Amino acid sequence: MMKKKLIIAGVVVLVVALIAAGYSAYYNREIPIITMPYTVALFEYDSYSYDVEGKITGAASTFPFVENQVEIHSVYFIGGDIAATTSFEDNLAARLDPETLVTLFAQRSSKRWDYRNERPGLTANMQWEINLQQNHKPIHIVLGVNDYWYESADQGFYLIEDGDAIERALAGMLGL
Repeated sequence: MMKKKLIIAGVVVLVVALIAAGYSAYYNREIPIITMPYTVALFEYDSYSYDVEGKITGAASTFPFVENQVEIHSVYFIGGDIAATTSFEDNLAARLDPETLVTLFAQRSSKRWDYRNERPGLTANMQWEINLQQNHKPIHIVLGVNDYWYESADQGFYLIEDGDAIERALAGMLGL
């Protein structure tokens, strides 16, 4: 009887250890930012809405869906001022080579990130905000003190490896 209990306890410990190892391997695996293969397109809006002063306040599009195409929606240089408002006029995407921009992210990988344990947090000293889309899935990229991307806030955040190199490349392309 005692031998049977020891065997069962040993099996339970082994199963728990395997589950923990599997979870750790899943949680710490590298995740691509851009799924390969891909094509690139600069997203274009078809119609705009304006406020009374003539500033663009919204936009809509009938941009066609193309499988695995990465759409570049916006690139904003915020420069650490999180209070800075961005508008459609501030979008730098048209000033960048779309292929080069997407290649910067396709060459990088990322790992799941629990931002709650990090300081200074998600938006502190944010330098860049880049919004892409691939296969109807948003890719929100934030570069600054913490370089990360996410699809939506409830699906987790991913730290970008060597995000500083991306920041330098973007600044070089724009002459900043």
